Amino acid sequence: GIVGIMWKYLLYENYGVMNLILELFGIKNVEWYGSQLLALPTMIMIDVWEWTPFMVLILLAGLASLPREPYEASLMDGASTFQRFVYVTLPMLKPVILIAILLRFMDALKVFDVIYILTYGGPARATEVFSIYVYREGFRYFHTGFASAVSFVFLYIVIGLTLVFMKITRFRW
Repeated sequence: GIVGIMWKYLLYENYGVMNLILELFGIKNVEWYGSQLLALPTMIMIDVWEWTPFMVLILLAGLASLPREPYEASLMDGASTFQRFVYVTLPMLKPVILIAILLRFMDALKVFDVIYILTYGGPARATEVFSIYVYREGFRYFHTGFASAVSFVFLYIVIGLTLVFMKITRFRW
């Protein structure tokens, strides 16, 4: 919620910080979340901004947990820095990378708060994601049975996509 409120003020049409900075370069009144063309890319940018530090922390924790011995052995064998990265670091970091991608994928599918605060799925449903649709059906139109049924279908879609992801990447617990 706080991220949405913060970006609402940063991207405000006339007096937002981003528009004031762009005005210095001669660009006036960009409708970040008010135009169909920019609304979805803006929501994607905000979501990436919000979750990139979490992804970096996961990857840094994975890097910190890697053993030193394979690096020492590859150094003794004369491997370059690039070769050590490609043939030692990436294979050992693969499980951490896959978990991070899986977590991010599942989180991206359930995004709600930022879009609800900034656009409520508009303009003209340009930013209407699944969770906004279910919310609108269930709490605005009071089609609670339909909304819960659609939520269960969405749950099965997420489980199916997760299993496909795990099968494609040959992920093992």
